[in-house]
Amino acid sequence: MSTRTKEEVENYVEGQCKCNVIHSKPEQSYNDLGFEVTVWNVKTDEDGSWWVVEGEGLPMNLYPQDHAYYFSTDEAYSFHLGLMTRLLNDDRKEPSKKIQEIEKGIEISIAVRRKLTQAAAVLNNAIETEEIQSVGMICREALIVLGHNIFSEEFLEDGEEEPKRSDFKNRSRIAIGGLLPDGDNSELRDHLRKISNAAWDFANKITHSDTRTIYEASICLTLCTAVASSFENLLAKKEDPFGNHRCKKCGSRNFEIYSPDGEQRDKEELLIVCEVCRYGQLVSVD
Repeated sequence: MSTRTKEEVENYVEGQCKCNVIHSKPEQSYNDLGFEVTVWNVKTDEDGSWWVVEGEGLPMNLYPQDHAYYFSTDEAYSFHLGLMTRLLNDDRKEPSKKIQEIEKGIEISIAVRRKLTQAAAVLNNAIETEEIQSVGMICREALIVLGHNIFSEEFLEDGEEEPKRSDFKNRSRIAIGGLLPDGDNSELRDHLRKISNAAWDFANKITHSDTRTIYEASICLTLCTAVASSFENLLAKKEDPFGNHRCKKCGSRNFEIYSPDGEQRDKEELLIVCEVCRYGQLVSVD
């Protein structure tokens, strides 16, 4: 049985998507792990169709039906319950754990990491509205620092002006275009722009809202950390001259790189040996 009214669900979707709901209904209810959860089927006039998942003791959230993300109520429910039980887990008491789980070994810049860890520490002890708002404010500051770190004038097009330091959306947009310039990267560029904009918008919403909870603040921190980690991966890829290397003989990406002995050359030659078929080739590096 739904814990939210039809009006509450529709108001939530319209507030999140900036659109009008044209139809909504509770599609399916679940009762697992002590949670009463209902998945709503919501149609909008300009922003497609959404699953809205809500339940007693869990924050409400929406998931897109379009673009082949969440095909069924079962998929939306499973993802929502998994995410929310992680947020409710006692591991949230470790401020750095949330950062470490998402970054997957990629080195987030010291200044950005410090801000995100600070936000996690505030979140762990947050009770009052002002404390929850502080999480959003610190996350927003982390994104501003990230925008400064990822931006380079070489990414600007002819005649394009450098965005203001606080303009994370445009700085990230330009950086994504510079770090992913090829046509084959258009889909990834689109995804990264959407998640970057979503992290910034949601951080601002947490900062200025007096109705948000610690669970939504935790989602805000998760989004911002994922954005920072994504850009660190892009920067690492840009600096890796062998990131796209494949063996010419068998196509494997499993290889070792050696610096062969020999006389000094204008360009260093590295020997790349495939670990699968043992095929080797010399590659010149500036």
